[in-house]
This record gives sequence, structure tokens and C-alpha cells, in this order.
Amino acid sequence: LGKFLIFSVAQCLFSHGKARDWKPERRVLLVEDNQLNAEIAAELLKMSGLTVDCAWDGIEAVDCLSSCPDGYYDMVFMDIQMPRMNGYDATRAIRSSARNYCKRVPIVAMTA
Repeated sequence: LGKFLIFSVAQCLFSHGKARDWKPERRVLLVEDNQLNAEIAAELLKMSGLTVDCAWDGIEAVDCLSSCPDGYYDMVFMDIQMPRMNGYDATRAIRSSARNYCKRVPIVAMTA
């Protein structure tokens, strides 16, 4: 059910945008510490036409979003329970950034 939900959320969010806002290639950041779950989720997201980058914990996610150009990721899929930095703390760190992009990029919480 969880993997189906990932696919459904991605399709809904990206299929209902205005035609003038559509980008031919959408890029998402998948933050998941479990390798098998990451592989399954990434494959499902790729099946919906998305380009998927992976981060293995909250610290890597914060680093990715802090260093990427504005608009690089269209959405973040964030696991909640991870070592080093969990999804809640990572989201707080991302949202507290001075960059407007980090304050508005959609972040979808995931859990197994």
C-alpha cells in the first residue's frame, strides 16, 4: 500500500499542474535509509516518468537541498525514521533555511 501511495501522490501532484508550468522532466529527491525500500520506491517513481535522486538519511537530504540550484527538485519524498537525522528533523532544517526554495519545495512524509 505504501509504495502505491508514493506512485499516486507523484501522479496527482505532477499531473494537475498548469500546462504552462509543465517541465518535460521532473526530478525528485527520495530520502530512504533502507536499500530495498529505496530501490522499490525509486523504480515506482521512475515508472511515472520522474528522475529520482537518492539520499540515505536526513543529513544527506539537507545537504542536497542546501547545495542544489533553486527549483532543482520538484518534490522530496522523506522517510520519517532514519539514523543520524530523522525525517522530522531534516524537514525542520530544510524549512529553516534562508532560501525561499527550501521553504516551499513539497516534502511528502513516508513510513513503512
